[in-house]
Amino acid sequence: GQLKADVPRINGEGKPLKYEAPKGLNSSVLFLRSPASTSVVTAREHGLVPPLEVVADKDGDKGAFWRWWNQETRLALGITEGGKKAGSWMTAGMACCSLPGIWNGAPKNKQTGIPELLPEFETLNLEGRRVYILFDYDSTADKRKTSRAAAERLAGLLAERGALVTLGLVPKPPRG
Repeated sequence: GQLKADVPRINGEGKPLKYEAPKGLNSSVLFLRSPASTSVVTAREHGLVPPLEVVADKDGDKGAFWRWWNQETRLALGITEGGKKAGSWMTAGMACCSLPGIWNGAPKNKQTGIPELLPEFETLNLEGRRVYILFDYDSTADKRKTSRAAAERLAGLLAERGALVTLGLVPKPPRG
């Protein structure tokens, strides 16, 4: 999980840490629990009926949805940045996981400098699965270019594993 502090700590670069995770999990993919009500919505969005195990997992604590998802390649996957956005997509019927930053889905290996998928992605059944990379649409052209480059790097590695990848930059809601 992650937390969002009311008064965020400041990192070594002088920037506030908007979200924090337990030590050692900062570069991990976040797969939210999917309660039965959300799982049923996702199944219906894909024209499927969830198995009894998924419906019986009322609060999602048993992880039944994600086990079913990994077996059922007709269920798409969204990949976004930030747990709140992933939760929003999940509520709307899209199985979605969250990265702690746009480059963290395919970080460069420290020894070789070659980008690699995080181990969490390596274990997923991606062959023939539709995957949507849903990073923020930033306000400046430079940030959009960076987001696009990060999404393309991740998309390439997911496609190598057989995923059918679509890139989408999602507009940020206005602040205020």
